[in-house]
Amino acid sequence: MLNKKVLIVSNECLSKTTSNGRTMLNLFLGYPPSLLAQFYIHGTPDESVCNNYFRVSDKDALNAFLIRRTKNTQPYKTSSGPSHDKKIARNFKNMVLRDMVWMSFKWWNKDFELFISNFSPDIVLLQAGDCPFMFAIARKISKKYGIPLIMYNSESYVLKKKLYYSARPYSPWHCILLSRLKYEYKRFMNSCSFCIYSMEQLEEAYQEVYPHPGKSRTIYTSSSIIPDKNNINKTINKPFTIAYCGNFGVGRVKPILELADVLYNLDSNVRLILCGTIKSPEDLELIRRHPTIDYRGFIGYDEVINVLKNSSMVMHCENADRLKELKYAFSTKIADSLACGTPFLVYATRDYPFVQYLEKHSAAHIAGDKEELERILKKCLTDTDYLLKPVSNALSLVEKNHNIENNALIFQNIINSVCSGNMNI
Repeated sequence: MLNKKVLIVSNECLSKTTSNGRTMLNLFLGYPPSLLAQFYIHGTPDESVCNNYFRVSDKDALNAFLIRRTKNTQPYKTSSGPSHDKKIARNFKNMVLRDMVWMSFKWWNKDFELFISNFSPDIVLLQAGDCPFMFAIARKISKKYGIPLIMYNSESYVLKKKLYYSARPYSPWHCILLSRLKYEYKRFMNSCSFCIYSMEQLEEAYQEVYPHPGKSRTIYTSSSIIPDKNNINKTINKPFTIAYCGNFGVGRVKPILELADVLYNLDSNVRLILCGTIKSPEDLELIRRHPTIDYRGFIGYDEVINVLKNSSMVMHCENADRLKELKYAFSTKIADSLACGTPFLVYATRDYPFVQYLEKHSAAHIAGDKEELERILKKCLTDTDYLLKPVSNALSLVEKNHNIENNALIFQNIINSVCSGNMNI
């Protein structure tokens, strides 16, 4: 079956270096770049994976809304240049006003229509997020050009009573934004042909609130690491190191410091390697002061893989206080942590569905509290067989659910099936 022309609508462009961009890019593994086009708001696009980009920044949308000319002769960027917009404070009032600006559709001009008509897409794919207007944009393209609409969704914003942990649920601006999101999501679902979710529990939750039987499937995040059962971790000898590479937001610094304390009490020679950007000066100071922690800052994805493969363990954690906010989260790093051949440790309450998933498949050491964490780490430091026990299951799980080639084939078959009207997916 011939590949179809896909127009992707997303906040962030396809990318090999960002988590959201890489997640979408992995699903299009092997897809001809000439058959992909993308409308996006920010990021630095990669023309080696997609030949057709159209960027409208928040500043462009605001200028169009205010009927304000810009210094640039072409404010709507179709090139692959990076974005350098000044960031505006992310609060609910600004997010509501931003939504109003975008929903005016004054930014939708002849250049954009020419971009779409020249590409002539067969289908529109939305990467869902927390912006009501993005659902409206994708739906409008689908309706105007008479092409099917599908969605990739790894977020549960629409299902929440509070969009973010810091939100006051009865704040007028928060209520307006959440109401707008639910309204646009419901309208989107009335037009959507098929939905792809990042985990089964997320799919089940959406099916319960927005029933669409037979029109959804779970595709777990993929890893580009090729699992090798004959190359299971070689760095189990001292010095013992545990690596965390990822996001330090959403309350993760607290469990990371707890883990560092446990390690220091068990063996002061063990090192916890941390890679990523820490935005809070207070958190950064705590991290840098801890004698067990080796903080390396932001590193590229290739170097991340090198760190994961050459550590004694890799770890992921979540803050128990953030369960309501992150219940259906499935970190993009989990697939790589499973695939790298290094024993995987998860420090998080078992109330998180992703923890239940890993425990069901015996693919990681699971510590639900500090006492259990201490018991597990003590045994991992002294018992090599115990340390390596989950690795074989982890690699088998990668082959089953996180294989990049298999997942891309499933995803691309969905696209072809929707375009052909054959919904027996």
